Formats: sequence, C-alpha cells, structure tokens
Amino acid sequence: GYAVFSHEEAQEMLERKRCLLLAAAVALGTAYVIRFWGINFAATANLKGPLVNAFAWIACLALLGCGKAWWDRETAFTRYMRGRSFGFFVLHNYLIVLFAWGIDVLLHPATVWYYVLEFLLLILVMPVLYEILSRIPVVRRLFFGIS
Repeated sequence: GYAVFSHEEAQEMLERKRCLLLAAAVALGTAYVIRFWGINFAATANLKGPLVNAFAWIACLALLGCGKAWWDRETAFTRYMRGRSFGFFVLHNYLIVLFAWGIDVLLHPATVWYYVLEFLLLILVMPVLYEILSRIPVVRRLFFGIS
C-alpha cells in the first residue's frame, strides 16, 4: 500500500472519488454491523468474509481520499514528519510488540489501559528512537534506506 498510495497521482485519484468511496464505506459499514452484530469480531467467519474485507478496503481508500481533500495542510508537524514517515512506518510494529509485552509482563492492566499505554509510549518513544537511529550511519542505511 505504501508503495502505491505514496504517489501523488494515486492520492489525487482517491481525492476525486472521495464522496463515492465515503458513501460506499458507510453503506458497507452499516451492512457489516447489521450482519455481525453480537458476533466476535475476531472470529474466522468474520475475518475471512468478503463483507468485512470489502468494508475495510473501501474504508481505507475513503480515508485516504477524504484526508487528501480535507486535511492536506502543511504545519510544523507535517514538515517534521515528511522526511521521517517511512522510518516511523518501519519502527512502529516492533515498538508496539515490545511495549505490549512489557506492559503485560510488568503491569497486567485492564484491557483498555493496554491501548492507552501503548499509544502514549509510542508517541513519546518513537520520535526519540528514530532521531537516534537515523544518526547512526549503518543503521540509517540498513533500516531506513537513507544514504
């Protein structure tokens, strides 16, 4: 997805089709909720079904198209992220797994706190870790493809 949707042409096409994609996502989301209400969302029948996959795919495309149309603004944060987004993309899964393990082993919180703590740790640690790793020449080249 990143290789395709990072191109400006693909983003512009999604922006032009955003209303259609958004309407389709709402319709598919409504159908999904009606069909699977009360059923475990992680059940195989749910996850392998064409309805959930169509909804997820169209909702992602709608989000990209609407984001391009309504939220494509330059700020200090977006200028900072422009050159670092791929590095964050590379690091985030490793950090999520590491934090989930640490939170589970050390804290055993209620389920909702896993998500809150993971989010807070990720937004605090990832920029610092990226800035450190991106300054080590071998690591920068191997992990982020930066010469």
